[in-house]
Amino acid sequence: VDCSSLQTIEIPANVTRIHEEAFMFCYALSSVKLYSEEPPTLDDHVFEDCDNLKQIIVPDGAAYAYCTTVGWGSYASIIEDVSGNGAMCGDDVLWTYDSESGTLTISGTGPMYDYDAPEDDEPKVSPWYDSHSIATVVIGSGVTRVGSIAFSFCRNLSSITIPASVTSIGDKDFYGCNDLVVTVKATTPPVLGGGAFEDISFCSRIVVPNGSLETYANNNYWKSLLFYLEDRNGNNVL
Repeated sequence: VDCSSLQTIEIPANVTRIHEEAFMFCYALSSVKLYSEEPPTLDDHVFEDCDNLKQIIVPDGAAYAYCTTVGWGSYASIIEDVSGNGAMCGDDVLWTYDSESGTLTISGTGPMYDYDAPEDDEPKVSPWYDSHSIATVVIGSGVTRVGSIAFSFCRNLSSITIPASVTSIGDKDFYGCNDLVVTVKATTPPVLGGGAFEDISFCSRIVVPNGSLETYANNNYWKSLLFYLEDRNGNNVL
């Protein structure tokens, strides 16, 4: 069937699986609307070569479920609910992504969700796990915790701002990030999870407020990161 001129698709709530290559080569497809709150199983290559796909609309409250389900997570940056909201990454924390600038913004109040590594049993992975398109992360004031494994393997992530409201950073949050500049605004060092900055590149930097460098350097959680620590004037303790 020639679907090259198909522009929109609506998938009813009773569909539980979308089979391999179902909409492959639907070059003009720009919008998909799903009515099921439970994400259907998405086989391989369903939307392959659908280069104009800009929007996947799901029921209100279902965006997070879609974004953290295998297959659908690849389209997290274009998934939104009927009200136009992006996915939740905490009970009261929302993420949005600007594809033009490569900026992921985390906003709201309270902690982000903790995530799992993809090799775990029934993993709950972050919507942007292993993203190669995110360049900048901005976490808004009001967020209190950066969830575990939130930004692991975001290889092109170069800058993240962590506000003073954040009091803890989860396990392996920035594992495997390259050339990363982390700006931490809290004068009191947040509690740091195991391996939060493990395997970051030697070119990475962690910038803390002026007057707080010694506090971070002597903190049990942060003192292993002396090589990366500096204040906003570029001073370090090495």
